Amino acid sequence: MIIGAQKAGTTSLKNYLAEHPDIGVHITEELAYFQSENEYSKGFDTSFKRSYLKQNAKVIVAKNAGLYERELYLSRLSGHNKDCKIVFIIRNPVDRAFSSYLMEKREGFIDFDSKKLVDIISSDDPYDKNYFRKFLGLGLYSIHLQNILAHFPKENVHIFTFEELKSDAQQVCSKIFEILNIDPTIYINANKVYNKRKHIRSKRLARILNRLKQEENPLKRVSKKIIPYRWFLKLSKRIQSINYTKEETQREVLSDDVRMQLIEFYKPYNLKLSKMIGRELSDWNKVRN
Repeated sequence: MIIGAQKAGTTSLKNYLAEHPDIGVHITEELAYFQSENEYSKGFDTSFKRSYLKQNAKVIVAKNAGLYERELYLSRLSGHNKDCKIVFIIRNPVDRAFSSYLMEKREGFIDFDSKKLVDIISSDDPYDKNYFRKFLGLGLYSIHLQNILAHFPKENVHIFTFEELKSDAQQVCSKIFEILNIDPTIYINANKVYNKRKHIRSKRLARILNRLKQEENPLKRVSKKIIPYRWFLKLSKRIQSINYTKEETQREVLSDDVRMQLIEFYKPYNLKLSKMIGRELSDWNKVRN
């Protein structure tokens, strides 16, 4: 189970792993079962039959980039299969936060300057607390790892960095294949780019489409009863693609001042994480890598 981190290449990793003939993955972008109350109430078999094409695959791989956020989700996964292999991709938390901020801004959910990423650290405003959770909290990996290890044995928790995945996806996948006891020599097409950044024509339409994708959305529930689920997915992806242009947007740059303040915020958490996993993470404390 790929449980995160959000904005750390989890979609690419899931698709790379899917190239192995012994692996079956879900047709949805995320497996919502452990997060969605509606999905969870129906039982795993219902979700599995609807989400997987290769139901007799030797190994089943699932991905939900926000699963590590709440103990409830981890508890549900552990209750389902405590022996499952956990893959956790970690990314420089400042870069992860900024990438998440850019995505939300690009799709029209927020419209504030990146300087606010610093302001929300000490803010008591309810909206800012939500922004903290979404942008900064997901990068507090030491806290999240403690929660993960409370539910799964250490030997089943495998941590990779976004930088490793980006520089040598083949090696990362081969290691995971070994962990899963399947042929590690299978070649994957690491040149293919997933989740490529594109310009959005209408932010309003993007917001509507994103809400429609949520499992709890009543319209989505009704639609899935009227048309086959796979048709629904193809239709929603097609509509979403129409709202994108082919050109990448010009990327906003995080100022050195804001980056430095965020680095200072994350430093103690990064240090604790480094000790927990026995890996050097000092590059995360640099203003420019």
